[in-house]
Amino acid sequence: MQINSKRMLINPEAFSHLVRTGSLEAEQRQIRAARCRTWVVTHDVLNEFNARYATVALLSKELNIGTKGVGGWIREHGIPLAFAVADVKQIIVERKHMKGLAAKCR
Repeated sequence: MQINSKRMLINPEAFSHLVRTGSLEAEQRQIRAARCRTWVVTHDVLNEFNARYATVALLSKELNIGTKGVGGWIREHGIPLAFAVADVKQIIVERKHMKGLAAKCR
């Protein structure tokens, strides 16, 4: 099944960087005749990626906290970014560092 970067809550720049660096496994497929090839990520790969990493948007959606609250918590607690913002144009963190935020929301 085709999964695009919008469903993953990552921007196109992040998707491209992650695929290019091998952090996200994807392949190009011809979905429809006379269309450009499309990058495809399987559900298993998506689940594996989402189990390890999260964007501020995804954490906000999961925890029902505004993105400013999530971003502020990341800054306040000095959470290391999984990928340089200059490369992916958004904040992506490893979930293992976010346990305190999830506990705060319960």
